[in-house]
Amino acid sequence: MATRLQYIFNKSVQITTIVFTNTVALQDVDKIVFFKETGLSGAWLKKEFEYSFDNVIWSSKRTLTQQSLSNIQVNDNPELWLRFTYTRANYNTADITDFYVFYDSNSVTPPSPPDASINADTLQGEPGSYYLDRANFTGPYTGLNVENIDGGDASVYYGRSDTSLGTTLYFSRIDGSGIIEVSRSSDGIITIGADASGVGGASYENPYPVSETVGGIIDGDSFFVGGKTFAETMEAIFYPLAYPTLTNPSSTFIENASYLQKIGNSISIQFTSTFNRGSISPQYDADSPYRSGLGNSVHYTGTGLIDVGSYPSSPNIQTVNPYVVLSGVQTWTNYWSYDAGVQPYDSKGFPYDSSLAAGNTSTDSTSLEGVYPLFATTGSIDILAEQGLFSMITENNIELNLVTQPPFSPDKQRFDIPDLWLASRPLQGVETYNTLTSSWEYEGGSAFSSLTYWNTSSTTHIINGIVNYTRYSYNSEDRGASQIRLKF
Repeated sequence: MATRLQYIFNKSVQITTIVFTNTVALQDVDKIVFFKETGLSGAWLKKEFEYSFDNVIWSSKRTLTQQSLSNIQVNDNPELWLRFTYTRANYNTADITDFYVFYDSNSVTPPSPPDASINADTLQGEPGSYYLDRANFTGPYTGLNVENIDGGDASVYYGRSDTSLGTTLYFSRIDGSGIIEVSRSSDGIITIGADASGVGGASYENPYPVSETVGGIIDGDSFFVGGKTFAETMEAIFYPLAYPTLTNPSSTFIENASYLQKIGNSISIQFTSTFNRGSISPQYDADSPYRSGLGNSVHYTGTGLIDVGSYPSSPNIQTVNPYVVLSGVQTWTNYWSYDAGVQPYDSKGFPYDSSLAAGNTSTDSTSLEGVYPLFATTGSIDILAEQGLFSMITENNIELNLVTQPPFSPDKQRFDIPDLWLASRPLQGVETYNTLTSSWEYEGGSAFSSLTYWNTSSTTHIINGIVNYTRYSYNSEDRGASQIRLKF
């Protein structure tokens, strides 16, 4: 049986790459399950991996995704070597701390973790001139130059340039003209507004495209052609272009019957299918805020349910009455078909993404299981009482509290199991709770031996007809009230 293991890979750092490798082979890998990254930050140009079964011949590099890594076919090779390469534009544009792989292995002993130290060469593959260029330095600036802060009413920072001579910071002047006044307070706050005349609704017009990106005003945009008021300018800066969130349509499918039902019972089941058209949030247009059009039909499988067309209302409710419960699991499924949706728009009124084509929701299902009940002497030694319903397919460790078996009584502690149950899932053993040791134990020391303490015989019960059962009667010395557990 495979064991879930994890492995943290050895890390080697270069200027533009970080490489993770395993220093010892992963043994007897059955399947790569998934990987985990820690401390991931910045923008990576690409993430790739390659693998080898002998650390000599390697596969071609492949794009790293959870699915592509899980698709490696180990094919009973006893060893697996992996190499993961993360590529970035420069040493400070992206980083990752650790890389783990989780895999299933037939080896019970995972490989020893690698040396946690980072393989960082003195110069990391760069010439000495790289480290003499202060443009590559981090920390305090040296040789700091400042441009364009002379003159004007106020200035704002708009960029920097790093060279071997030092760092130059560039500022743009803000000058008041006409009726527009620019002021700067003692705490550094710049205010742009009307002049002393009190006129504040003036329009500023400029035939040339803007030369810098400021908020939602993009470099090269002819924003001021035709004129813009101060309010319009502020709105464009602080309320830039925004996009809606698109949520696809979905459906739900439920019914009101309990999962476990007696075989042969005639019951009424109400099925409810609900359609959700999804959303365009917010929809920056007068069109529909829904991602899809109307639900045009609802589809079912399963006894008693029928498809409905011609744009049914949601929820769609159908009742199956009577429904006669069969043995085992009975399943019904459901999905909706819907019309195409409208075109979404962004906050500026332009089309965003595309309208949703007509289609179907994913299929939902609901089920019930037909079973026969157990019987046991849980209320009186001479009467076998019907117990609760249990799945005859999956239930195990069923606990029964049997009453005291009186001395010299012809009646013994007993329980009955349907033959239909035993045909597919035989009883493996009977555990008894030991109140002295507070533990479950098999009489006789094993599951097989525990069954020798119970005599078996055939019997029947009336459950929508005659049903065959096997009776288990305790055959050892009389005992007090006992808690037993059935093991299948």
